[in-house]
Amino acid sequence: DRVLDVGTGSGILGIAALRLGAKSVVALDVDTVAVRVARENFRANGYVREVRLARGSLPHRLARQRTFNLALANINAHIIRELAPHLATALRPKGVLITSGILEGQANDVRNTLEEHGLRVEQALQQDDWAALVAHKGC
Repeated sequence: DRVLDVGTGSGILGIAALRLGAKSVVALDVDTVAVRVARENFRANGYVREVRLARGSLPHRLARQRTFNLALANINAHIIRELAPHLATALRPKGVLITSGILEGQANDVRNTLEEHGLRVEQALQQDDWAALVAHKGC
């Protein structure tokens, strides 16, 4: 039902989540231009009411107001590791975190950090030099 998109960029992952049935998305990005572009893309795709978009990162007031079934973080490994405790807090029990944008050689460090914060990595995917991790909270 509820999706958190940290590092939303163009908003494409939030848009995909809404198209796949999510009821609402909280989208955050630290870049002002990315927030503007994401806002335009959400509007162009007809998702204005379903999205709460803001400049910033975790912790953020929009994320503290609710918990999420799914969190998406397509950002670098260092930032994912920094945000791990906040991502874990933002997820509902049995919620899912999908992280990507991780260089292959950094995936184990990210996995260890996520697991230190109560997120169990269930799947690791790799394409070329890039990795993605799928983790669950409280599984």
